[in-house]
Amino acid sequence: MSSAEAAGLKFTPLEEIPQTVERLRKAFLSNKTKPIEYRKNQLKSLLFALKDNEQAFKKAIHKDLGRSDFESSLAEITTIINECVETIHGVDKWAKDEKPWAGLAWATHGTVVRKEPKGTVLVIGAWNYPITVQVGPLIAAIAAGNTCILKVSEPSKPLCAVCGC
Repeated sequence: MSSAEAAGLKFTPLEEIPQTVERLRKAFLSNKTKPIEYRKNQLKSLLFALKDNEQAFKKAIHKDLGRSDFESSLAEITTIINECVETIHGVDKWAKDEKPWAGLAWATHGTVVRKEPKGTVLVIGAWNYPITVQVGPLIAAIAAGNTCILKVSEPSKPLCAVCGC
């Protein structure tokens, strides 16, 4: 029995990954993730999940890295919660079209920079700052209107257990 099995973890079988990616791509192509309100709701759900599981994250980080609760709160959890809140408040402004000055030659053409979602994002986590390095890019991907796959660092078995890997 492997240590992952002993910890009660079940990693996604390789055969299931293409179906997961395809499902996320279909969700993206349906334009479900494009509305700003949808993105905000997803970010709020993530925020609530982070807050609801704060103690479990601290415990997992302590088991994985030996960090104190204070250090985990300061360096990881509070930081990422604040990032999520800031993103919820800023996504309206950040997603707006921009009309930059493109020079005299293009003055009559009305240059517009549109901020469009790109597709499905893969975030590969690192073990040393598991929350910040994994959830930070996840927040950005959701705010940008993308679907996202989060691959939690496998050596972080207690954190994998909290995340439901």
